[in-house]
Amino acid sequence: MPNQELINYIKTELEKGTDKGIITANLLSQGWREQQIEEAFASVKITSSTNIVQSQPVKQIQSTDQSQAIFLPRFFSLLKESWKFFMFKLNNYVFIYILGSLMMGFSIIAVVAIYFISLSYFAALNVVYIPVIVLIFTIPVLMLIFNGWTNLALITSINNEQKVILTFRTVFSRLFPFLGLTILSTVIIIIGYGFLIIPGIIASLMFIFAPYIFVFERKSIIQSLKLSKEYVKPYMFEIFVRIVEFYFIIGIISLVINFVPVVGSLLAQLFIAPLTVVFFYIFYIKVKGLNGQKISNPLPKRVR
Repeated sequence: MPNQELINYIKTELEKGTDKGIITANLLSQGWREQQIEEAFASVKITSSTNIVQSQPVKQIQSTDQSQAIFLPRFFSLLKESWKFFMFKLNNYVFIYILGSLMMGFSIIAVVAIYFISLSYFAALNVVYIPVIVLIFTIPVLMLIFNGWTNLALITSINNEQKVILTFRTVFSRLFPFLGLTILSTVIIIIGYGFLIIPGIIASLMFIFAPYIFVFERKSIIQSLKLSKEYVKPYMFEIFVRIVEFYFIIGIISLVINFVPVVGSLLAQLFIAPLTVVFFYIFYIKVKGLNGQKISNPLPKRVR
């Protein structure tokens, strides 16, 4: 039977409009198992639909980390929570990354094969430059599409229990708006770097949470960029420091993994890409909370 304290916490958060993904992430960071959380969510739905359980005051449980409501968490606290969250769905993340990479690889191979098959035909017409131009244009487009599709699937998988293939199918309807968000933010950042670098760094920070807002808050491209800017602006320097710390640690880990013979580089990619997505998701919900978007209902501690 699900823990009643856990059920009360989830019920209160849902009534106040907190996103399920944020509730789940917070509970996982406190040591609750995914199965316990899902059972509690199911119990809340059952009790809500049958009206068996009446609303009652939620027991206030004192949080062990009072600073979290005021200050941005320290880097190693973020990393620890991210690691826990990452390990809960390690297989899903790795399989999504592998499938996305395979789809991109096979697509590029198919395009290159078509290029060589058509080369003799265009050579006979004395227009060899046509397939060359098409090839040069097509490969980057394919890389953009499949990298975007994989990233969108990785982000979406944080908050669902779908199988890998179904996740790719589900997110496809939002793929091209997501690519639009990626392209627009990248263009703005590149323009910023053209103005003595500093504006580019600022733009990179301002838009860091836009993909998560787009996915979990279902906002439009422009709304996602604006909301990300609103979340980041009050804590810009602290966020910059946390990001520098993260990539410094990730760089060291990547360097160590790359020393593994033959498969080191592959292992580094399989490990780092999903962990980065999870880290910035945890970072996103913490910063969102600091901006008053998270309900201040204390987290129940898991019964050991």
